[in-house]
Order: sequence, then C-alpha cells, then structure tokens
Amino acid sequence: MYDDPKKHAVPLPEWRGAFTNEELNALHAEGFGHRLLQDDWVAQVERHSLGWVCLRLAGQLVGFVNVAWDGGVHAFLLDTVIADPMRRKGLATSLVEEAVRQAKATGWNGCTSISIHTCVASTSMRAAFAPPMPG
Repeated sequence: MYDDPKKHAVPLPEWRGAFTNEELNALHAEGFGHRLLQDDWVAQVERHSLGWVCLRLAGQLVGFVNVAWDGGVHAFLLDTVIADPMRRKGLATSLVEEAVRQAKATGWNGCTSISIHTCVASTSMRAAFAPPMPG
C-alpha cells in the first residue's frame, strides 16, 4: 500500500528563512494564545535581529524562533513557537539548536552570550525547560 511521504516528513530549520507577516502572525496567535495581530514581523526581524529560524512543512510555516540582538554582546531567543499539530516532536529543540549554531557561524558579530526568553503562558516552553519529575 502507498504511504504518503508528507505524512512522515520532518521540517528542516532554515536560517533567515522567508516568511510573510500574515503567516507568522497566525502562528504566533495560535502558539501564544492571543488574538490575531497585524504586526510587521518582517521589518522587525530585519531591523533588530541577528537572524531567525523558520520551519516549513509542505510549504506551510510550522515553526519559528527569533534571535533578537542588542547590537552589542547580547542575543536573545524570542518567540519560539511550533504549530499545535507539530508539537511534542522535538521541533522546538531543533529550532533552538539551529539558531545557536547559525548565530555562532555569523561570528556572533561581537555577541558573546545568548539567552532564552520564555513567556509564562507558554506551556510548551515551560515543559521543555522543566526539571524532570522525581521518579
């Protein structure tokens, strides 16, 4: 029987990947549980970020992380988000790993540290960084 290859496809992270404001606003609203906004993400990341990582599956944006930068020695991972049906598959980990790898590859542009910023409302991020339950 024929098995659909898209069913098992794994999205690959893309450093400074192309995205539209509409698709990132929709993903952000879903991931952080707020109303759909009309933010200009493209202008924001191009102006204030060392880079960002996008994940796409069958052309659809399913993940994103922003590597914001203060222009000096500090970078921050912000807005780490994975589409609901794609969660719990290690994709946020691959986003963060790629963001750090690519930030280092840029020579850090003088950056000497990178921090992760999470929202207390983000149950997926809290779970990712929660200590293991005693067993």
